[in-house]
Amino acid sequence: MKQALVVRHLPLGGLGSYAPVLETLGYNITIVEPGVHDIAALDAAAPDLLVMLGGPLSAYQAELFPFLADECRLIERRLAAGKAMFAVCLGAQLVAATMGAPVTPGGRPEIGWGTVRLTEPGKVTALRHLAADTPVLHWHSDWFGIPAGTERLAESDFCPFQAFGQGKRLLALQFHAEVTAQVAEPWLIGHAGQLLALGEPSIGDLRDGFRTHVPILVPRAQAFFAEWLRDAVSDPG
Repeated sequence: MKQALVVRHLPLGGLGSYAPVLETLGYNITIVEPGVHDIAALDAAAPDLLVMLGGPLSAYQAELFPFLADECRLIERRLAAGKAMFAVCLGAQLVAATMGAPVTPGGRPEIGWGTVRLTEPGKVTALRHLAADTPVLHWHSDWFGIPAGTERLAESDFCPFQAFGQGKRLLALQFHAEVTAQVAEPWLIGHAGQLLALGEPSIGDLRDGFRTHVPILVPRAQAFFAEWLRDAVSDPG
């Protein structure tokens, strides 16, 4: 079986709708959690796919959370190995930081359901399955810059930096396309403090969004991820 190594920062920040895609395509999924597992000991080159998921931390908080530096070194080794890597939210910010791009606070968090616009390079990638009318979940406080040698692939009205990629092997997304109905309440419970402090969007509005948008999002997100994964792992270059 092909091997997928997944770095998960919180149980509620899982693979979501991407997990069935991996299983259908014959992947064995291994999940590791920083603070529980030794990230420094992981073999960056061994798995067919490395997935870096999101979380409530910031890429620049390694003094508070030293495992973030271990994650950056894991990413650096993975980039050197030239093998497939997919990153979301905090994971994407860690990839950007490892590649020398700035990661900074973005002011008011971008939280809520919305869409992304693909750049011209983005329109010829698997991201085209997430068409301009596809609702995705935005949930981030930090922004990443676009690393040198990569292409900016997507933007939103709030944030011009929503995705970047390098060839077929690396894709990093600021937004969440993986969410399912099953994660709605865990997300709202886990982020209740932040949501109540902000006031907008309301928990009720976000819950309604899960109900309305997830049925549209899931099949498109799975089509996107399946196409990207086939190209990223099978392509020899």
